[in-house]
Amino acid sequence: MSDYIFFNYARSALYFGVKNLLLNQKNQSRKKILMPSYICNTVIQPLKDNGLEIIYYNVNKNLSTNWEDLESKIDSKIFATMFVNYFGILNEIDKYLFLKNKYEFFLIEDSSHGYHGTYNKFKIGTIGDISILSPRKNLPLQYGGVLKLNCVNYINDDYKKLTKEKFSAKNIFNYYLTYYFFKKKIILKKLLKFNFYNNFINNEIEEDITYKKLDFFSQTIIKKFNWQKNSTKRIHNYNLWLEFALKNNFDTPFKNSLEFENLSTPWCFPIIAKNDTQKKRIIKWTIDNNFLAFTWTSLPKNIQDPTAIYLSKFLICFSTYSNPTKKINDKF
Repeated sequence: MSDYIFFNYARSALYFGVKNLLLNQKNQSRKKILMPSYICNTVIQPLKDNGLEIIYYNVNKNLSTNWEDLESKIDSKIFATMFVNYFGILNEIDKYLFLKNKYEFFLIEDSSHGYHGTYNKFKIGTIGDISILSPRKNLPLQYGGVLKLNCVNYINDDYKKLTKEKFSAKNIFNYYLTYYFFKKKIILKKLLKFNFYNNFINNEIEEDITYKKLDFFSQTIIKKFNWQKNSTKRIHNYNLWLEFALKNNFDTPFKNSLEFENLSTPWCFPIIAKNDTQKKRIIKWTIDNNFLAFTWTSLPKNIQDPTAIYLSKFLICFSTYSNPTKKINDKF
């Protein structure tokens, strides 16, 4: 992991990764970036702080790329294209690499939903000119973003000047409490009348953060964590949620089980509700049975792609931290 650069958040990693690519490019007039329409609004700040114009390309309901729409938006001002490995599942990498070589733009891999994983010849963290990772999504950490540079490093001096994020005894306590007593913590929060329905409201505000290095505690946890064991658990739970979805005829973007040898770290398993009624029933079942689930995501304000808007409203993510074995035969 010596070539991994640690930040407080993945968006900090994105800011410095994009800055590094801008310093790498020969044609400084290229200032546009292509991004998928189904994207979290938190990515806006690091791109605007680098002076980029954001162009969104459409996605399909199964989270694949609308390739015709993407290619129609490529012009001589495109500096980079970003793709997302949604929920830790590798995207259509060959097609992105083909367009990168054809149009000579930089490729940004957003793997903030998964920290490890391989598929055929591709490995998460090595596909783009830069790769953005967010190990804190697989760990109960408040902070933890990583930049993997797969090109020349021009930001080393800037990185050294950053201050470190602060961590507190509360951060440490919450990490160990959640890691070892996850299920009990959910039950306790329910007894304390915690409103779990808030997990299903996409209301994340586009607020600015301060770009910082990652604190020592979080960085140590990430480096020493048993990622292979974590992968085995998450793949197992992912496949159980898939079985659960198929048995109940739920719509899901992903139809195939994951192989253990790929060592992927899926953040969650997505189910797409058909309508508001089904969505409410799924949410109620989830809360009643003490599973962690949430909707994703708060879109940027100017998104017009109806598919992205639909997914933002009806896609429900089941955490792969939870094992649904006892409820796998439940019928809705």
